[in-house]
Amino acid sequence: MKSMLKRNSISTLTIALGIAFTSGLIIALPQYPKALAETAIARLQTELSTKISQGVNERLTGLSKMADLYAHGIIKNAATHAHYARRLIDQISGLRQVAYVDRGYRTRYVYPSPPPLRLSLARRSELYHLARRAMETQSMLLSPPVRAGAEAESYLVAFAPIISNNRVTGLIEGVFSQPAVTQDLIRPLMSAHIPYQLQTSEGITISSQYEEKLDDLHPLLLPIKVGATQWVLRFPTNVLLSQASVRIYDWLTIPYNWLTLMFGLGIIAVITFGTLALSRQSKKLEEKNREIARLYETIQYSLQQTEDEYRRIELILENVPAGVCVIDADTGKVVIANRNASQLFGQPLAPGTVVPILSDSYVLCQPSGEPYPLAELPLGKAVLGGISSVTDDVTLIRPDGQKINLLMGAAPLSTSEEEPTQQIVLVFQDITEKVKLTFDEAGISIPYPQQDI
Repeated sequence: MKSMLKRNSISTLTIALGIAFTSGLIIALPQYPKALAETAIARLQTELSTKISQGVNERLTGLSKMADLYAHGIIKNAATHAHYARRLIDQISGLRQVAYVDRGYRTRYVYPSPPPLRLSLARRSELYHLARRAMETQSMLLSPPVRAGAEAESYLVAFAPIISNNRVTGLIEGVFSQPAVTQDLIRPLMSAHIPYQLQTSEGITISSQYEEKLDDLHPLLLPIKVGATQWVLRFPTNVLLSQASVRIYDWLTIPYNWLTLMFGLGIIAVITFGTLALSRQSKKLEEKNREIARLYETIQYSLQQTEDEYRRIELILENVPAGVCVIDADTGKVVIANRNASQLFGQPLAPGTVVPILSDSYVLCQPSGEPYPLAELPLGKAVLGGISSVTDDVTLIRPDGQKINLLMGAAPLSTSEEEPTQQIVLVFQDITEKVKLTFDEAGISIPYPQQDI
């Protein structure tokens, strides 16, 4: 009797708990689809906003790199500006014009020259104020659409500050075709003929499609960050819902008993298929772990081989009877240098430091005593024209006043013929004694240039 009462009590308690649990589910279940949709929308809003922001910023990265070249003194004149600007325009879709603007907001160098687009800061107050704000905030800024003359096409003007020693020394101005930039970024939406509107933070429309239909479709607002510039993208909510495969059903229209039965069967199905899926995933995980272990061993072996090759290269360089230095073609910084090169310049050439011949402390002169133009040196020919060359009429004047006759050679390095020059190998040989012997035999003194250090 007691056991029967106990069983009945347990059954009653189980039924009561089941009824309470089911009732709670029936009340709460209609809210699940809405919460699921809101979560999916918020997640996809963030993902899409980040993706579009990254797409615009990738196009502006080249301007920042060119500003760094100005800051490090690699670009000093119109010729080197034109060289790097041409490379940028070839690499970045939609970039039409690149200019250098000094601290007085005067345009100094423009490529192409003569400039095809007349967008003078002196005549465009909105561009002048944007350039001034870019200098004051030391940040990249992008303008609203502007037009050059009577042309129908609109342009977006970007300003990248040149920062040297925590001080803005000028700006790199890039002019982009507005359709080439915005259409590429919004193309996934445009291909589906979906209404959208891209605006600046001040409400100026940059690009749009079927915007008159937006208000009836409950548009979402996506923040787009481009450097220090803020844009806003408006487009329908159902775009994100379709991408997330979320549908909001009216759960209250399903009968009570069917809802309970469907939920119970769903729980059983989830547990059953979840167990099977976990078993399969466990096997796949073990296979992945074994594959990762094999890959790790391969990587370790490759790293060891690379280190051994690097040591052999260092050993070879240290035994070369000349100064050898490999530098980055864009920044002029040392990648690797041997001991002879350090002794020749009277200072260690550590990786990451700028090669001394590009600094103001060292002077390279012609036999006449005139400074050697960078473009005529083997280094300049390798950087600007990708040409290998050697010259023996260079005199190096070190900061300590010592004068050395140099045999100097340079050659560009790149991974393929189609790729731009990535590194430059420089070779220096001290031929002072050889030159002295030649002049001694001729009975004349060496005509060292008179150069004040």
